[in-house]
Amino acid sequence: MILSFIITLLLTAGAFYLGAKVLSGVNIKDYPAALIMALAVAVVNATLGRFLDWITFSILSLFVNTFTIMIADYLVSSVKIKNFIWAFFLAIFVTVVGWLTNGLLGQGLFWQ
Repeated sequence: MILSFIITLLLTAGAFYLGAKVLSGVNIKDYPAALIMALAVAVVNATLGRFLDWITFSILSLFVNTFTIMIADYLVSSVKIKNFIWAFFLAIFVTVVGWLTNGLLGQGLFWQ
């Protein structure tokens, strides 16, 4: 279980780092910053994100993920996402990477 969490965290950080390279409105300094971002998103998602998922419709979970990213962006000083739209694009990107890894590893990244 702990190994699965570590692998998921490393893959999520990789998705964030790659997303920052692909999306011009997202700036993540380096992989360690992406790792901290992934951990911050996991913590926010495990607390506030679960509550927001509960009160929203499934179709809106992408917006919940966007807000989770925006909160984590605020918490991690070495990450800067320009605005909601760029956080939304990053949420889409990380979700797609999650879908792809789900088929390969049998698990999602940090949200499902």
